[in-house]
Amino acid sequence: MPKGSSRNWSDNHKSHDRPPDLSTHAEAIGGGGFERTDMTEREHAEQTSEDRLRFERLLSDLSARFVNMPPERVDSEIDCGLRQILEFFQVDRAGLLRSLTATSAYPIIHGVHGDDVPPVPIGVEPPRSIYPWAPEKLMERHEVVSFSS
Repeated sequence: MPKGSSRNWSDNHKSHDRPPDLSTHAEAIGGGGFERTDMTEREHAEQTSEDRLRFERLLSDLSARFVNMPPERVDSEIDCGLRQILEFFQVDRAGLLRSLTATSAYPIIHGVHGDDVPPVPIGVEPPRSIYPWAPEKLMERHEVVSFSS
């Protein structure tokens, strides 16, 4: 069977969407057909699970780092945390914006960048003309925003 392909269920099975749980459907082995799942699907699911666990550990470690931290270290630790996020997501830049609800502004207050990538100026607000959807996502929905160049 070619890589990336799979066989269909035999017509005597009710669900054509996914194979039965073989631990509870022994009849699937006995008389009917059963699908042979391509290992790449399983590997992908395992990798996704491992990535999610790594990200949860990163967030947990970052959060724990700020407990009982002296105020004079907060800015440098935020930059260090942003660096870890940049590396985790394998992106060129990562930043933290402050939401100023009184003025509807959201200036960049911390930023890190990869090698050979120009830094984003701190204290500057991303241009609304280029990212008109960003304020709503940031300030009303409290969502993470990703910018591409």
